[in-house]
Amino acid sequence: MDVFDVLLTGADEKGRFTALYRVMSFSEDSALTLARASAALADYAVLEATIQAKDLVLPDGSIDFPRVLSHGDREYVVLN
Repeated sequence: MDVFDVLLTGADEKGRFTALYRVMSFSEDSALTLARASAALADYAVLEATIQAKDLVLPDGSIDFPRVLSHGDREYVVLN
């Protein structure tokens, strides 16, 4: 399993934003899917998802199943 940083561009009632999700997964595709699903649970639309980093340090403890390890705060994008 690998650890990925997935950058999501999303939208909610306040506007567009980016958020970084750290995901442990078997592949890039499943990492993107897990990040998008986590965002959906937070009730916002994902406009774009990209892998920002790969092969990060695996967490201590169980690595038996893919999962979202953490997510960063939403950084809102100023639109002109």
